[in-house]
Amino acid sequence: MRRIFEDEHGNKIEQLDLWDYGYDARTRGWYRDTMRADRALVSSPYASFSIGTPMITLSAPLRGQVQGVIATDLKLDKFSDWVHAQTVLEKSSELEPNQARVLAALGMALCNQKTYEAAIPKLEKSLQLDPTEGWETEWALAKSYYYHEQYDQALKMAQQAQADSHGLAPQVELLLAQCLTAAERFEDAAGVLRAVLKNNATSPEATTARRWLERLTADGKIRPTSASSP
Repeated sequence: MRRIFEDEHGNKIEQLDLWDYGYDARTRGWYRDTMRADRALVSSPYASFSIGTPMITLSAPLRGQVQGVIATDLKLDKFSDWVHAQTVLEKSSELEPNQARVLAALGMALCNQKTYEAAIPKLEKSLQLDPTEGWETEWALAKSYYYHEQYDQALKMAQQAQADSHGLAPQVELLLAQCLTAAERFEDAAGVLRAVLKNNATSPEATTARRWLERLTADGKIRPTSASSP
């Protein structure tokens, strides 16, 4: 299988022969969901198999002699990509207002543009329609609650996102620590930050966690011995 990337003018900028990467589109969620639904779908944001950047996939079933799925991806690694995605997703939402994946992706696009008040109802409705939508939706909703100063709701949703991500998403852990700090549960926040240092020692989030621990110690919020890294 070959994937070709083009710029906004249709010029080829990159080509990947995906079989060399062990890639099989039939195992991807967007492919299985489209085949099962037998209609056009918009995926929730996810990390690309081949290039690692966040993206959404717009897909539709192929009918006729060839059975399968035709799809196009929207990369979301720059602010302008989220703005472009928002436009596409708003049109999709108008056509099908109760599709959980579209609402989740639209809410994430709004959250990434820091329009948190607008993001909240989209993300809430997505999770109402499909409570299993995923920790990414829960994390975006918790983040939107937090920056909209709805701290109780933010803490509850961040804890849910942590549980559903099984502790494997350091960005969720950092948000949870922020929510615990807002609730003045400083030692609990420190515990979460130490877990980030232990489990993600070389990640950018570890640098942030260490800085936040130092600040909590300097401000007298936690015991000095609590700031030591694992």
